[in-house]
Amino acid sequence: MTSILKVSSMALTMAVCLVQANASRPTSVRFTNYPILPNMIASSIFAAVTKLELEKQAKEKLYQAGSAARWTSNGWSHAHRYLDPVAVSQMNDNSFLTVQSAKELVRRTNTPLPHLQSDPNVVLEWRKQINSICSTPIPQCNPNDIYRSADGTCNNLENPTWGSSMRPYLRYLPAAYDDGIDIPRQHSVNGGRLFSPRVISNVLHSTGRSDLDEGGRSVLLMSWGTITALDLLGTSVSQGLNNSDITCCPVGQSTADQIASCFPIKIPKHDRRFRSNCMNFVRSATAPSPMCDMDVRNQINEQTSYIDASMIYGSTQATQNRLRQGNGGFLKTGPGSLLPPADDSTCILSNPGEFCFDAGDQRNTLVPSLAALYTVLVREHNRIAKQLHYYNPLWSDEKLFQETRKIIAAFVQHINYNEYLPHVLSDIHMRVHGLYSSPRGYNNVYNPKLNPTAANVFGAAAFRFGHSSVPSFQGIKDLHTQYAIQVPTELTYLRPNLLFADNGQGVDKVNFWQLNSIQAKQDRFFQDATRNELFLNESGDALDLAAINIQRGRDHGLPSYNAWRKWCGLHPALHFRASPGGLIHHDPLSAILLSKVYKHPDDIDLYTGGLSEAKIKGSITGPTFSCILAKQFQLLKEGDRFWYEHNLPGVGFTAAQLHEIKKVRLSQIMCRNTRIRQIQKNPFKVPSLYNQIVGCESLPRIDLRHWIERSRHHVYVFPVTSRQFFNSAVMVPNNPVRLWTFALPATLQAINL
Repeated sequence: MTSILKVSSMALTMAVCLVQANASRPTSVRFTNYPILPNMIASSIFAAVTKLELEKQAKEKLYQAGSAARWTSNGWSHAHRYLDPVAVSQMNDNSFLTVQSAKELVRRTNTPLPHLQSDPNVVLEWRKQINSICSTPIPQCNPNDIYRSADGTCNNLENPTWGSSMRPYLRYLPAAYDDGIDIPRQHSVNGGRLFSPRVISNVLHSTGRSDLDEGGRSVLLMSWGTITALDLLGTSVSQGLNNSDITCCPVGQSTADQIASCFPIKIPKHDRRFRSNCMNFVRSATAPSPMCDMDVRNQINEQTSYIDASMIYGSTQATQNRLRQGNGGFLKTGPGSLLPPADDSTCILSNPGEFCFDAGDQRNTLVPSLAALYTVLVREHNRIAKQLHYYNPLWSDEKLFQETRKIIAAFVQHINYNEYLPHVLSDIHMRVHGLYSSPRGYNNVYNPKLNPTAANVFGAAAFRFGHSSVPSFQGIKDLHTQYAIQVPTELTYLRPNLLFADNGQGVDKVNFWQLNSIQAKQDRFFQDATRNELFLNESGDALDLAAINIQRGRDHGLPSYNAWRKWCGLHPALHFRASPGGLIHHDPLSAILLSKVYKHPDDIDLYTGGLSEAKIKGSITGPTFSCILAKQFQLLKEGDRFWYEHNLPGVGFTAAQLHEIKKVRLSQIMCRNTRIRQIQKNPFKVPSLYNQIVGCESLPRIDLRHWIERSRHHVYVFPVTSRQFFNSAVMVPNNPVRLWTFALPATLQAINL
């Protein structure tokens, strides 16, 4: 195992430098008919512009026919709504134009795309002409800025767009599209079509209700993994006219069939759950390559790639401004110190007095346990801002906000690498990739040559491993009586009502429940709540998350499972037996089932192949996913100029401040921002003989006096009491926000709790 990891680690430098198809681009082949090249490029661009216009006309027909909004009540659109509709729509159009122009140029010149990309004469003429319809501005950086930008730009001063929001994902391997450019992989290497993702889901991922996690890991681990994903990843699906939802079912609907964004999942006959033959699936929104160069289809990441708590603060300056209170460095909150109100179309309301929540990511209420964790982190921001203001009364709102945001981002980084990842990855992966923080002091690992941009494979497959651990229930648990109420997960999607329980005390009770409840076992199986009832609507329609993940990988052009095995330095499977030369990291039954739904080992989708691997001892992921995850998190650490352990002048923390930050534990944050007074030390495992409950007052305290800005002429002395660290009531500002009351739409009353 160690030798494999060393080989895998050596591949890291090559991986981060590999963009799109660079690895396969020849340098000796040239397009030679240069006199006609300008006309060929102009004609190709014109053809693409015409095709885009036809696409928009088809979307308008769909919208006018009323089909475009039919899926809205299902909730899928809520979870994938654009954070910045105007910007994403423009980028999606620009990407469409560049990809379709490149595709047309390949056809007209009869020259493979890699050959055209490698020819400087072609590239220069392309850039000259494409500039009139597509541009990707490069931000101007101020090297003296001491805080992160909201959108992640200028983190790397030499490559200011690396890791920033509204940019394409990075590719570690060339994309695997059927036509090499944009058509999803749908055919076997042996010929014939691949099986539908729903068939694969039925065979490999079906279970009903699986076992609980054998290691006693709590639901909070699943919630933290989700919130980390929202910090790093945000891929919206393409949308129709006026940001409406696109309906691709039923298959054969003439207007929908004309829309390139449609890629519906075929449902087999006699499916035990679904009666139709089609599951709606819309392709992800895309982004053009840098300088709008010729390239294959690539998807847009709306979030910053850095671990910067952008799920709280937002990944654009406009979002960040919207969430700020405007005084004291505070974030806005709602009544009862809940998240602030948002538009009522962003969730499903169950009772009068409830409201949807606003945060840095609109997916904050996917399930109640996620929203409860969000609330704790926003409260922690406001608690710290209040105490910093106490110690530094002359600091402006801007200074208080940025210093607090810097501290919260450091907390999130420290918890991820020292509490969360050790559950996900084995100790040897953690050590080989340098993922543990140093026990004390600085750790200057920043390398400006490393590109930390989130990889497509990370977001579309590897970091979706946690979907298997989503439990069958959500719930609340009384802090005193221990009385618990559980609700089927499918009845809680996008519904914040559990957080409003008991006059607003639901946040504490949901958090107490997820601290004391075991998540589903991490394996190849999905619960019915996610595999058959995802975003269940009032008509009984739902989705299959396992099938969607498989289809999303094909949509994104992810290479097969075997390709990633090779990239990781692991042996590819040459046959379907769980023996040498075959599926050596699968149990015999999984290997047999894979042979039932794939014609050749090279056909296996990465998501299914990786998820069905046997877990490495001491982790919850198999070798292939562990490899991809470890590499990505290494890049996120070593490619971040603002990494919390760096001692860059003016950017990093002082030695004393860093010492305090390294004391932080998620259990402390839970104590400080809820009414929980006793908690287990490791919140990612339920209480046990080896993870005993302790009083909150016994946990290490973060001393914010090290942030006192001392003047030359004055020495500030502040009395400090334990009340300033642990409060019987949450010390957060309560905005004078109206408690909005929304009437529940009649169409949703059938699933009220």
